[in-house]
Amino acid sequence: MSCPRCGANTSGWCGHCEAAYDTWSRQHAADILWQTGSGAAIAMIVGLGGLVLGLSPVVAIAGVLAGASTFIGLRRWGLRRRRRQYLATSVPRAYLR
Repeated sequence: MSCPRCGANTSGWCGHCEAAYDTWSRQHAADILWQTGSGAAIAMIVGLGGLVLGLSPVVAIAGVLAGASTFIGLRRWGLRRRRRQYLATSVPRAYLR
């Protein structure tokens, strides 16, 4: 198996490409803000809204779980999207072997 970025003969990503991705991904560190904000908004709307409307506290628990699963789903989607975006960029000439 070869590195999907530079084609080096390794299992998975090579060390150079993984380090370059780590540096590149720091430009998009603010992605987590809207992901956590969306999860918190869902938790507040469903959890607190259900209690204000007089529904069972089980609805509040379900709201927290829905908010957490929203955050986890958006985070995984965002990480996969950024990894694909990084793979689509060109490889610097110094990394080609």
